[in-house]
Amino acid sequence: MNNTTLPFTNEKCTSQMEALLQLINLGYIYLSPAEVMKYRGSNTSKYILEDITFNAMRKINSDEVSDKSIRDRIADLQRVNLNDGNISASNAIYNSLIQGESTEDYFNGKKNSSHVVAIDWDNVENNIFHVTVEYTISEEKNRRIDIVLFINGIPMVIIENKKPSVPIDEAINQIINNSTEKNAPRFYLYPQIYIAANVTYLKYGTYKTPSGYYNIWKEKYADDDYNQNI
Repeated sequence: MNNTTLPFTNEKCTSQMEALLQLINLGYIYLSPAEVMKYRGSNTSKYILEDITFNAMRKINSDEVSDKSIRDRIADLQRVNLNDGNISASNAIYNSLIQGESTEDYFNGKKNSSHVVAIDWDNVENNIFHVTVEYTISEEKNRRIDIVLFINGIPMVIIENKKPSVPIDEAINQIINNSTEKNAPRFYLYPQIYIAANVTYLKYGTYKTPSGYYNIWKEKYADDDYNQNI
């Protein structure tokens, strides 16, 4: 954890702060909103933390993959092709994050085909994990997300927090409305998990998951009591 002061306001002292402190204890590095905006170049329609992403990808990719190929790959991720619709764009991002992309580079003077990845799925400890709060996005209109989790500088999880007195369905509906309404920001195509929480309850879904299908996290092979405690 860095020395940046964590935010404390009414709602954050309950649901948001509980979640944030838990994530920090799990090893996520906290970035203040100001630090995140520096990485974004003060551009609220730019979502990947490019410097972090480059350093992380440089570490997990072969020396045969050039710096240029890594930067080109990051630029490709920043550009979201919506020509075939949001679902197609979301699937393209998912496949790219899971499978990586092929590239051609010159290594030791020879043309070489390589594979460039954004995340090391085989050795999780090789990646870098960050968390921030009050993440601002703006395209057609401004929105602010309570908590965003990054893997290698790429936004992978969003968390919408409500006070314990507010039903979790309100958080779910807010996520769905913000991510699927007309002219919804491209940002929502990146995160692979959407979480709604209010301290007492937590449910999760993905892009376009209907509200009735948001569910609690279930550990494989665990009984119902264990999963309820989780």
